[in-house]
Amino acid sequence: MSGTETPGGTSGEPGSNPPGQPGQPAQPGQPTQGSQPGQYPPGGQPGQYGQPGQYPPPPAGGAPYPPQGTPQGTPPGSPPGTPPGPWNYGQPPAGGPPGGSGTNKKVLWIVLGGIAAFLVLLVIFVVVLVAVSGDDDDPEAANGKAKSQPDAVKAYLSAVADGDAKKALSLAAVQPLDKEFLTDEVLAESADEITDIRVGDVASEYTSSVPATFKIGDEVVTEDFQVVKSGDDWKMNEVGSTIDFTSTRSNTLPMMLNGKSLEVDKVTLFPGSYALSTGSDNIAYGTGEFTVKGSADYLNGSDLTPILTPEGEQAFVNAVKASTRACLQEKSLKPRNCPNEAGTGPYKLDKSSIKWKKRSGSADPFANLKPRLDYESPNVAEVRPNLSLEVNANCDSPTGRCETSAYSFKSATVDMLKEPLVVKWTD
Repeated sequence: MSGTETPGGTSGEPGSNPPGQPGQPAQPGQPTQGSQPGQYPPGGQPGQYGQPGQYPPPPAGGAPYPPQGTPQGTPPGSPPGTPPGPWNYGQPPAGGPPGGSGTNKKVLWIVLGGIAAFLVLLVIFVVVLVAVSGDDDDPEAANGKAKSQPDAVKAYLSAVADGDAKKALSLAAVQPLDKEFLTDEVLAESADEITDIRVGDVASEYTSSVPATFKIGDEVVTEDFQVVKSGDDWKMNEVGSTIDFTSTRSNTLPMMLNGKSLEVDKVTLFPGSYALSTGSDNIAYGTGEFTVKGSADYLNGSDLTPILTPEGEQAFVNAVKASTRACLQEKSLKPRNCPNEAGTGPYKLDKSSIKWKKRSGSADPFANLKPRLDYESPNVAEVRPNLSLEVNANCDSPTGRCETSAYSFKSATVDMLKEPLVVKWTD
């Protein structure tokens, strides 16, 4: 055989073997037979396709890139010390060449999203912290929480002064069973406001009694309030005072407490001023006002005894006068439901001629009337006027006239809650 043999073919017959067959060099960009797709041809130099890490130029004649693969090992031409691993020069990796703009943008968006999420969480945390903690510099804004004994008393009295019943109740260690009159509406009707609140210091963190002074109207109140530790905060041992109206209330006389109907004997009230009324202009509960200062308060019954108001007293007197005048017009010696009454005597009277009148020279029976309210039924006013009367009429006596004196000691009673007022005369 002539010619020089080369591995895989004979140099004397160039082109006798198909490209890629043993003995013929592979075309640039094509693998040789026996090589794996995507590998450099044996003995090829990386410079044949550019610098390491660059993509090979397309094959001549528009031939396609070799099949994609992920061969193992260290790419030829890699710097010394490069660890083995998968490599591929068949096509660019997904997302563009390493370090391309697509990767940078994706990383940027991830970072920005993380920052936005962090800011949202930070805002939520701050809002929750403020809502839970309140303003430490202002115990009145602590929403039911106080860090010291004086703070608890100050916040409680301030809430009552502001008419905020809900906040005052939130400062109680134990909620009162009776809350009917512990409302904003009742507090709003107080005649006098709580002002000038001053709370004293305590000896130690274990002290449970807190001194305080404040004004209700012009009255200065000095009171010791009891507090108790509740978790990390201080609370009022109790809020409000139980006031007993047993000796003042009556089943026949309505009672309005700061404009709200009171139908029980005992109620719990916040410190402050309160007004009692009957709902009528004719009858009042004494002075009509009382003050709640602290837990040991009680009603002074003598100050709240039901009485006729000046308007009620005048209305009563006018009603009794009107009834008496009407009775004196009756043509009867014993008119129904009247104070005037006289005996018939031995003679027969002409009833149509009967005339009643006040005895001459007698005092005005209505000048100094002092009506009072019935003890058991304080809605009823009564009085016993001293009526000195005389009556005359035609009769069958020898003179043809009969005349006699009469004295009335009957009592006039009036239900002062009913309109119009009606007088009843009783023995």
